[in-house]
This record gives sequence, C-alpha cells and structure tokens, in this order.
Amino acid sequence: MESKNNIHFLDLSITRRPTCLNISIFHKPTSTDTTINFLSSHPLEHTMAAYRYLTHRMYTLQLHKEQQDREWHHIVNTAHNIPQPLLSRLRHRIQRKYSLHKTPTPTPTTAPRHYEHKMGHLYLHITTD
Repeated sequence: MESKNNIHFLDLSITRRPTCLNISIFHKPTSTDTTINFLSSHPLEHTMAAYRYLTHRMYTLQLHKEQQDREWHHIVNTAHNIPQPLLSRLRHRIQRKYSLHKTPTPTPTTAPRHYEHKMGHLYLHITTD
C-alpha cells in the first residue's frame, strides 16, 4: 500500500517523484538475515553466494553513495562470522567489474528508462489522499 508517495515492492522501496521513480533497498523489519555460517562444512562458493548477490544488487541499483554505504554496512553486519578481508575482496572485485562496464546512466537512485514502464503500473490504480 502506498503512503507518502512510497511503496515497498519485493526488496525495493519505490518513491514516486513528479518526474521519475526513485528506488532504494528495503529491508523488512522481520528479516532475520540468516546466511550459511562461515565455519560450516559448506563449500566457500555456497557460503559466499548471499553476500555476492547482495553486493551485486548494491551496485546494479544505481544508489547514491550514502545508500551504498548504508547497504554495505548492512551486509557487513549480516556477515558477522565472515573474515573482513574476504568480504572486502568480494566488494572490490564486483565494484571493479561494474566500473569497467559502465554505461551512461541516469541520476543515481532514478529508475532506468527501461524499468519505468515496468514499475509505472504499480501506481496506475492507486489514489492518494
């Protein structure tokens, strides 16, 4: 349900502005942020999968620097048993990947044009008071 031109959809918070839709990452208050323990006998690739996904999402959503820092802090807090150098290497590897393949993008936190038509229908039948 929309409130103050804002709606939570899956793991995104979408805010309607007069000229665009702004997106940011939304964490449900009931989220447990449970991942595979680093000390378990699972393969490292499986253990790091959640952090790889969260880091990819952080860079692909075109967030403001403050939002990226806040999301990285959330990832680090979730990974309380993962060695910090391992997380830092993962972040730098993914960051380097996205900085090498950078294409012209709209203003940070603004939904790319090809997403606007997909997300725009969320607000079609909502009336505001």
